[in-house]
Amino acid sequence: MGRELLNSMPEWALIVLFTGGAALIGLGAVLASHRWLPRQWTATESSDVVMGACGVVLTLFSVVLAFVIFDLYTGYASAESNVNAEANSLRQIVQDAQAFPPPERQRLEQAVSAYISEVSLHEFPALKDGGQDPKVETKLAQLSTALQSYSPENQAEIAFYRSAVDQVNQLASERGSRVSIADTAVPSAFLVLLVILAIVGVGTACLIRMEHAAVDILLITMISLVIGAGFVTALILQYPFSGSVAISPEALVHGTLGEVVRHFH
Repeated sequence: MGRELLNSMPEWALIVLFTGGAALIGLGAVLASHRWLPRQWTATESSDVVMGACGVVLTLFSVVLAFVIFDLYTGYASAESNVNAEANSLRQIVQDAQAFPPPERQRLEQAVSAYISEVSLHEFPALKDGGQDPKVETKLAQLSTALQSYSPENQAEIAFYRSAVDQVNQLASERGSRVSIADTAVPSAFLVLLVILAIVGVGTACLIRMEHAAVDILLITMISLVIGAGFVTALILQYPFSGSVAISPEALVHGTLGEVVRHFH
């Protein structure tokens, strides 16, 4: 559900939906409490006790939400770093290939170009929808085959050949990490806990009574807005390759790598 929302709505619309929806729910809850709750439940004398309980619940909500958002942001940053590392490995392979004879160098650069094109044009869109592109495995195999077909003849070529082999192995690992990180989301247990704390927090706040009803309404609305903003922030940080703030394949088609791709297409 979260990924579908991210892919179907822009960021601003999600913010309006969650914060506006939370504010309306909070407003409805406080108006209902004013109308239907018995007077002894909302006596002004007990407001201090209720405010203390409300503060405890909302503080716990804030702590759990902060932990969730930090974890999601760490995952998002790791995914972005992973794409950059993948680009660096490809760039190093191209650089190492400069020491190879022209036919072998061209074969390896063509394999790099095919890998980049497959990832940027097909796998990134697949990751956006929660899948992956099995053809990328074939492109990785072609990179290895291009290296295996070459036998270095001197110490310099051997050194660059070993470096290229290491980078291809590293590339496979980085690609696997990228696919794994694409499914980063709020754990179900934390999501349930956040929803329960939000409901209890707003419900408890509805029992607070000030001297003017307008102040009660403003208080609940502000609390609900903050809760809605917290939920939408967590939602946007889920699934690093989905939504309007998705990580792009720009690093893979920039600079030297972009020149290699254009050369073979």
